[in-house]
Amino acid sequence: MMSEPHSYRSIITTGLNSDEDPINSITSVNFTKKIYIYNRWTDLAPEQEYECRVKFYDGSGQMVYDDSMTFSSDSVSYYTWFYYKPLSNIDKIGKWKIEIFLDGKRMTTCYLTVNPPKILDRFYSWKAALILAGSFLLFIILLSFGLFFLKRLTTHKTQSKAPPILPVH
Repeated sequence: MMSEPHSYRSIITTGLNSDEDPINSITSVNFTKKIYIYNRWTDLAPEQEYECRVKFYDGSGQMVYDDSMTFSSDSVSYYTWFYYKPLSNIDKIGKWKIEIFLDGKRMTTCYLTVNPPKILDRFYSWKAALILAGSFLLFIILLSFGLFFLKRLTTHKTQSKAPPILPVH
């Protein structure tokens, strides 16, 4: 049977630095950000295998992410982390729950509030959509002018001629 660590610490963050340490500790996040759960396990039995599992539940209570990893440590501590990027067309804003398990036993449950996108983010997404639509409209206009002028260049005008003079008999 696997032994249980005597202590652990879980941090919800929006990212990790180059040393894979949390860049912040959050209780709320914008919907457009990745959500990391960072766990520090201590008092581990060296060379023993452990399984860490996380489950993310969105604002409606629906499980949106379930993942696990197996690890062993050559020291008495080990760090695990997982991340999830909310899907705007599926996941719900509100109070999210993250459950952390070690060897099948729920060790802790963390909560965070996932907020709707900030108005500035919405503005930039609308701005990008308008730029894209404007670019497409400009393309259509330029294509139409190009086809119009191409047609004019390839159309030959015929000069009007006087009716032929018929010989009289």
